[in-house]
Amino acid sequence: MQSSKQPPLFAAILPRIGMPARLAERVVHLNDTSPLGLASDTEAYQGHLAKAEQLSERAATSAVRADYKEAGAVWLARAAHRQAAFGIASEARLRAAQALSLVPISQGVQVETALAFAIAGDTPRAESLARDLERRYPLDTQMQSLWLPAIRAQLALNRKYAAAAINTLQLASPIELGNIQFGVEVSCLYHVC
Repeated sequence: MQSSKQPPLFAAILPRIGMPARLAERVVHLNDTSPLGLASDTEAYQGHLAKAEQLSERAATSAVRADYKEAGAVWLARAAHRQAAFGIASEARLRAAQALSLVPISQGVQVETALAFAIAGDTPRAESLARDLERRYPLDTQMQSLWLPAIRAQLALNRKYAAAAINTLQLASPIELGNIQFGVEVSCLYHVC
């Protein structure tokens, strides 16, 4: 799915975010956008939202230029999660819609955008995507045990049903600390109840 084209953006950006030269060369060679996206997450964690948004945009742009639209869409959806968590719901909804427009049928993009819409309080869009994912992936353990419960729990919280949210998340308890491969990187879901 990834192209052999070299996005010129990498050569200029990676040294600026403090990546060691040997790792930067490997990343450029692989057309990997993960370091930019992960640097974005790190900046947000440190409270540098503007810098985080710049890095997310760069990660998404680089992925799209490398003919890997799904990765770009996931980085945009993750930026939408962050914006919603910081209370910037209108921008979060815009980013999530932008991500979904890049690759509308991707399982990873639909999951990430459904969660972003839920966090941003856009219940109709989140519920619509969740219903579609449930219909399309009825036997997918990860979908049924992790992602859909997380989306539904957020929707329950939006409705002020904390007990329902906790009950929904109980589905994931047998596997909640497991590492999973999803989208563009390995992630780990930890449910906090």
